Amino acid sequence: MLELEEGLPSEHDRRGPWVVAERRAFLGRALMAQGKFDEALEFLAGSYPVFQKYFGDNDKRTREVRERLHELYEATGDKEKAALYESPPQRHPPRLSRSFRSEPASEAVLLSRGSS
Repeated sequence: MLELEEGLPSEHDRRGPWVVAERRAFLGRALMAQGKFDEALEFLAGSYPVFQKYFGDNDKRTREVRERLHELYEATGDKEKAALYESPPQRHPPRLSRSFRSEPASEAVLLSRGSS
């Protein structure tokens, strides 16, 4: 494992700890693709809380690592831990009802606004 980490930036990298987490997540995904689940877990589990802290639960990076952790635990048969990383429902802004949507103003309305 040490050889893999030699190319990673230091945790004290001036760009921030999230840079290290990003690289570790990338390595974790690569190891997972090779079926090296124990090694992948170390990288993915270490990067997840960093992404949560810096970007929040709904950030693309955080969601992706959460999904990989879910898949990893599913692949190893640990359903209990897999359930901890199930993706929460996406939060979308509420839709506006038709009466609140902006409609193009007619020329008469625009002219009357300009004349006051």
